[in-house]
Amino acid sequence: MSKKVNKYGLSRDIPFNVKREVRQRCGYGCVLCGSLFCEYEHFDPPFSEARKHNAKGITLLCAKHHDDATRKRLSCKRIKIADSKPFCKQGNKPHYLFEDMEYPLEIALGGIVFISPDGVLLKADQKDLLSVKQLNKDEPPLVSAYFKSVKGETLEIVENEIMASVGSWDVETKGAEVIVRGSLRDIFLHLKFTPPSRLQIIEIKNYLDGHVIDTKFGGKLFLRSSSGGTIDFDQGFIATGGKVTFDSHKGIVIDGGALILGAEKSIPFYMDLDYLLGEVRKLQQSGVFKNENG
Repeated sequence: MSKKVNKYGLSRDIPFNVKREVRQRCGYGCVLCGSLFCEYEHFDPPFSEARKHNAKGITLLCAKHHDDATRKRLSCKRIKIADSKPFCKQGNKPHYLFEDMEYPLEIALGGIVFISPDGVLLKADQKDLLSVKQLNKDEPPLVSAYFKSVKGETLEIVENEIMASVGSWDVETKGAEVIVRGSLRDIFLHLKFTPPSRLQIIEIKNYLDGHVIDTKFGGKLFLRSSSGGTIDFDQGFIATGGKVTFDSHKGIVIDGGALILGAEKSIPFYMDLDYLLGEVRKLQQSGVFKNENG
């Protein structure tokens, strides 16, 4: 099947470097409302009249505002005004509220797999790095997380709302995925949300006060506390029903125990997330997570 093109033969596929320029100019969110999940809108000129993909004539719109523009409920004049003063460049941050979430939440943080208890999952000294809390039984659980790059730039999820600081990196969304890059090929965070109960951080690099998390699902598993305690596999997983704590004095503490699978060399693990979550369920049923340590 041939790609869709306009009357000048221009494909709808926008080059990655152009998309990156548009995202950075717009502050990574919809120029009208700041939603992190966006689509690309040719507005000057419209795609039907465009002879090339010019980043200055393309903007970011959320699905709702993009549909409004497509159906002529949103004028080109309004889009131009918003593009000149993007929502996320006016002291705001791109955001997205995960509305369709059910407890208990299944979470994969690179090579660490949880079935969430209602509380903190990942902690560095006194700082919560990842937590899932359900305040009321009839309401969805609230995910909060804190990530820091090697340059000191931060990205937070505050009670299901993604708050990405507009720094030197690039925030890309596609479908239910969020990809944060520090450079063109350096992925800082790759997150995928699968309603109603799965949150998978496929790849993460997190640096906080000497603590390091650098792990990719199905790939490397590297954890190091500021005290020097280290877990390092070319390929590996930790399946736990407790929480993982990075402690400046104790090293890496896994509450209650865990199933740790790893290899010093890149030997393929023929297992998927469903298998690993199944192993966590078995461990939970055996009662090994009932007693917390540390």
